[in-house]
Amino acid sequence: MRLRTAGRSHRFPYLTASLSAAGNIIVVETTANQPLLVRRLTSGAVSNVLPSQLNTAWSLVGGSPTGGTPIDGIPMDGVAGAPGYTVKVGVEGDTYDGSLDIDTEPWYSLAGYKFAPLDAGEWIYLPAGVGNLWAFRIKNTPAQASTYAGELEAMELIP
Repeated sequence: MRLRTAGRSHRFPYLTASLSAAGNIIVVETTANQPLLVRRLTSGAVSNVLPSQLNTAWSLVGGSPTGGTPIDGIPMDGVAGAPGYTVKVGVEGDTYDGSLDIDTEPWYSLAGYKFAPLDAGEWIYLPAGVGNLWAFRIKNTPAQASTYAGELEAMELIP
């Protein structure tokens, strides 16, 4: 199957609850036949006064996640309609073993994180699958509990 890099694009501004340990910043749930491209992601601590070196990754998570607050997507391409996937903050109770990490990257909490490649070949591909939960997560314990704010920009791919 060949995928076209065309489809609806949405932005998702977010603000997390306070995180004091390793955990999810945002979670994306893909559908059975709708893979995604992450085109841009920003994140930064908004309540942190102690600097921390954070290790983050996009990870496939499992278990029985609970909770989470859905984020409404804002269409970017003039095409109305909700995205065919779900983005949430506050998801807990998942399991994580690190074997399916993509784009692992350290960043400094006070400087923030920015993923915004100019070349489409560098966008992050999240495969489709019923119940696939992809989390942008902090893998280590921050120096201080913090809330995080940022924005995800993603595009649905058309099979």
